[in-house]
Amino acid sequence: MNRPGRIPYGTWIGDEHQDVYDQACHFLGESSRCMFTAHPINSPAVLIHWRCILALLSRCSQEQVREFRRFPNVSDPVVLVEPEEEHSPNVAMVVDNEESEEDPGDMILLDQAVGSDDEEPEQRQEQRSDMPKCFDSHFHLDRTCKKIWNSETGHTVEDLLAYSFSRAVNHKPFARVEVAGGVVVFSEPKNYPPVDFSMNGPWMVAVGVHPKHYDTLTVERSIVLNQLLSHPKVVALGECGLDRTIPPSKWLRQDEVFKRMLNLARPNQPLILHLRGPKGDIYGLDVNARCRDLMETRCDRNQKIHVHCFKGTEEMVESWLRKFPNTYFGITAAVQSFDDLQIAGLRAIPRDKLLLETDSPYFPLGGAEINTPAYIGDVGHYVMTHLDLRPSEVFQRTLDNALALYGANQ
Repeated sequence: MNRPGRIPYGTWIGDEHQDVYDQACHFLGESSRCMFTAHPINSPAVLIHWRCILALLSRCSQEQVREFRRFPNVSDPVVLVEPEEEHSPNVAMVVDNEESEEDPGDMILLDQAVGSDDEEPEQRQEQRSDMPKCFDSHFHLDRTCKKIWNSETGHTVEDLLAYSFSRAVNHKPFARVEVAGGVVVFSEPKNYPPVDFSMNGPWMVAVGVHPKHYDTLTVERSIVLNQLLSHPKVVALGECGLDRTIPPSKWLRQDEVFKRMLNLARPNQPLILHLRGPKGDIYGLDVNARCRDLMETRCDRNQKIHVHCFKGTEEMVESWLRKFPNTYFGITAAVQSFDDLQIAGLRAIPRDKLLLETDSPYFPLGGAEINTPAYIGDVGHYVMTHLDLRPSEVFQRTLDNALALYGANQ
């Protein structure tokens, strides 16, 4: 049921139907949920949702479908799950094909996507006043622009947001949120902004050296990096760290460049870490341990840390907080493929240490080809399915956490 295409991406159930699913949980002997979701399904009770029924019927034989349709009409509680007017022609019960013919882009949601393509910008701006606010703690403006416009410069964050709601994009963000701020990460030395750069809006900047680009940090680029770290808009050093997907022969040199980055760290300026293990180590166990060892002799215990794109276990969360209590953990759309140990790791993150990231342009969601900060609300919805929190709680908590870490003046 949770396979792509069976249930429309991002489907969740509104509060007005909570009682129906609570009763179903009681009948099944299951624990109730703070919020029920149909993608991914987070409770057996959700199987009474009409979308789940359609998906199941799409796998049935014609005879089974005819038998189902002969059932007495005694399913009033199920009918109450969604108002009748929400059923549209393209989600009619057509079950002749191997897969459901339901259009994955047709989402019947309590919180709908921000506006249509035909709306004027002024209309969209008016809609934003009542939206929950989200903060994208990590995205790459230069790399995202390169993927969209084949140029790393010449566009703003606002351009990225507008692009995601334009006619050029088939799969638009489903979560109705206002992107109230974010951290623009420049981690390729060749793409550093000018030392006197300006950036309007609620966007902050981080500069560092991605561990895969360690060999591009020339003397001249090192000088620029040092100057940028004193810029009023630059709030963090990073991303930097260790990435063991490169050949082992290069690991020692990668370590040396990372040590140079650690020597630049200041306790009150967040350090953004990129930590990725070699093939086969999906949790990054060794590389996280190696990073902590290097930091223990070079960084203050109270160093502010943002472990970017965290995919680790509960024990890894505990290890970080034990040695560096000011550690925050960023979660991306990779949460969709977390295994049980990683989900336990997510749940082990203290609520006041959780951050949301798009890591744009990476981890595109649903049918989108390119990720942008516009999809940060979608990331939040995937996170909340594992934490049993309402979307508004996830958005507000992670916004507050980002402001606490980065000291944003919002």
